[in-house]
Amino acid sequence: MKNILLLIFTLTTIHSVLGQDKDNSFIGKWISTPNANGMINLISLNKDGSGITGPGVYKNGKIELSQFMKSDLQDWKIEKDTLTLTTKPIPRGKNREPKSMTLLYIILEKKKDSFSAYYSDPIMDKMMEEAGEKVEPIKLEFKKIE
Repeated sequence: MKNILLLIFTLTTIHSVLGQDKDNSFIGKWISTPNANGMINLISLNKDGSGITGPGVYKNGKIELSQFMKSDLQDWKIEKDTLTLTTKPIPRGKNREPKSMTLLYIILEKKKDSFSAYYSDPIMDKMMEEAGEKVEPIKLEFKKIE
């Protein structure tokens, strides 16, 4: 009996630490409203924390992602109305180590099959500020397509 209780306790502890559940309402494919050039942003989130994100074009009911700009996700999470996407390490040239990117979506409104958010890439925002450029938030509207 002690062994069974110890096993249950161990499994519960491991699940609570490693197997944190994702917000099921965000699982699936999301595309942003196309801009004037027809470009969209895609976010595809899986329950296990994996997924894909990147820019592309939505034509004739099909999504065509920009081949060299899409990123596989290492993890995603939602904390305090912020959707955080962490990409798998991305190669950055011959002599540089691959590096993960963190993308933030500050959720303004969430409905059943849509959400609006301000997009931020903290590294790019910092580079723009250091260059003396004004950083303005980019508001995106996403709709669930799957």
